[in-house]
Amino acid sequence: MSFSDPVQKRQANGEVGSDRTRGILGTDVEILQSNIDVDGADHIIRIPTASIDERREKNLSISVEGILQSKFFENRNAVKIAEKYAIQNGGPRKNFFVLIHTNDASGEPVRYFLTADDVLLLPATSDGLYRRFAISDGDDKSRYSSISRRDIIWTIVHNIALCEKEATDKYIEIIRRNALLNFELRAGWQARLPTTKYYLKNITLVEADDGTEPVIGKAVFAVVEGDRVPRAIDARWDLYSAAQTWAWGYGGTGPHLLAASILGHYLRGSAPTSHMIRNFVTFLLGILPEGKDHVITGGDIENIISPDVVS
Repeated sequence: MSFSDPVQKRQANGEVGSDRTRGILGTDVEILQSNIDVDGADHIIRIPTASIDERREKNLSISVEGILQSKFFENRNAVKIAEKYAIQNGGPRKNFFVLIHTNDASGEPVRYFLTADDVLLLPATSDGLYRRFAISDGDDKSRYSSISRRDIIWTIVHNIALCEKEATDKYIEIIRRNALLNFELRAGWQARLPTTKYYLKNITLVEADDGTEPVIGKAVFAVVEGDRVPRAIDARWDLYSAAQTWAWGYGGTGPHLLAASILGHYLRGSAPTSHMIRNFVTFLLGILPEGKDHVITGGDIENIISPDVVS
């Protein structure tokens, strides 16, 4: 069918390209939307899931969608691909792909598959805004047309999976940094001083009015030099998870949790070594009278975590 209107012609070619692209992707790649022309996408795609449970689990993680441009050209015309769509953070965009369709001299379908890396190797247009793909520019394009359907699917799935891993790692790193910053702010950046004091307090949580024993809890407050406000420190189960609550006066798991928590604060958010925790319990926390309040100074801690102290 011939079209006199260039807009109709482009639209018809776009539909042919999209139909051929869907035929290549099949059910191995999930197409979320087509012909949306947002962020360079003719198709938004993602890695499919094999079951409801897998889909629900994936919904709880960071999911990255693929951006796929689908183009069709006739004769020996050139195809232009906007460079900005193939670049992210100064480098090739791993989840960007292009499928270019045409027919050979005998009318048989031919496809070319390009990643963002491939796109950025194409010659630029004079305005620098586009990369130009043409089979008549003297450059052999057979390397893009000889890629099997299986390898096309594998490349798409592999690159999207890499993007999902990078996004997840980045998110975890942000959480880790925020958590570390939180600990550092609570320590006031000045915790590791001989004058820092940790107050170990027995606190009555529930008064006894029926002849039973009162409920006693244990709390630890830090006072850093220059800060006259006592601040409750956090239990650091991320550093020692074998105890539900902290304690002192013996050598069990409660004192080990307390040692990890105080050291985690005193070291300004850095994780203490198991050797430091063990020595803290052996030479101080484990021998303090259990039912009494105590004050531990930064000087006491430095004496204990010194590399010369061996337990």
